[in-house]
Amino acid sequence: MGMLIPAYVDNTFVREGENPYSFDLDINGILALTPDNVARVRFLLENDSSYRSKPSDEEPQTVKAFCDQYPFFWDKTKKYDKPALELTERLVEIIDLANSTHQASEGPRGGNNGRKITAATICDIKNFEKRIRNFDPSLVDEIAKSIDNRYTFSFATKFCTYVSRALFPAAAEEKGYSIYDLVIRRALPYYAVVYLGEKTPMYKGECVKDPYSKYGDKDFAGDERWNYANFAKKISDIIDANERKTGYRISKENFDRLLWYYYKGEGSRLAKARKCISETNRELSRTNFTESDSCIIRASDWRRSDVNKLPARLANEHTLELLKWPR
Repeated sequence: MGMLIPAYVDNTFVREGENPYSFDLDINGILALTPDNVARVRFLLENDSSYRSKPSDEEPQTVKAFCDQYPFFWDKTKKYDKPALELTERLVEIIDLANSTHQASEGPRGGNNGRKITAATICDIKNFEKRIRNFDPSLVDEIAKSIDNRYTFSFATKFCTYVSRALFPAAAEEKGYSIYDLVIRRALPYYAVVYLGEKTPMYKGECVKDPYSKYGDKDFAGDERWNYANFAKKISDIIDANERKTGYRISKENFDRLLWYYYKGEGSRLAKARKCISETNRELSRTNFTESDSCIIRASDWRRSDVNKLPARLANEHTLELLKWPR
């Protein structure tokens, strides 16, 4: 049985893509958090017209353009051409439409004034500027509870993330908010289990549970595992673990962007990541991370070899399948 293994080192954590267009993978065959991967995704997004908004002659269409024009949009004391509530509602609408978060809905009670209700909540938040400048995690939870009987966590993370990046770009890239959406929800468990050794019920099974759908249940409402602070810490811990392992510290913004672009619409990639953290494979996938070398194997160092050359720990059916280099 032939496969690709490195010519000189066969226990390296990151395996470089075979060409500039291939993503770097880790020892388990899953997307690695490397600067080359970040650069690939940035190039793809910046050159794909579907991800570039075209401002109209009437008003800004992006969060950055909006915040440049109305840097204190929530402040009722500022003299803009529109009142604070109307400006905030427009920004809520821009973010909602761009991300399909359905913020207009008022939930079970019916009605389509969710954006206006959310905007009113934001305008009434005390010390909003200070809190978003300091990336206060409780601000996400507060905005998420704007609409009765709804907990719009995904929208709230995106609102705080995009606004803080627009207003405080340098600080937000490294220390800012992180986005929670369907793609991140499905991709994050691999990195939590393998990079952190996570074993909490939040990551039990093939996919992370969505605790926020349980918000109306009294048994979950006060459970601190499900708040934004815990979610944000999970991502920070993964970033720290990756830096310790590879020497590269990926920013929160690049972490969000990399996972979202690589895994969106790619069921086979998500399925492979879930397989690595199944009950059968979880321990081995974690061991591969903890015991692998930190350096990066360059594509030029790979060669055809026999599986018998692999260390005993790696010579099993599961690992052989994960280590097959994509052709």
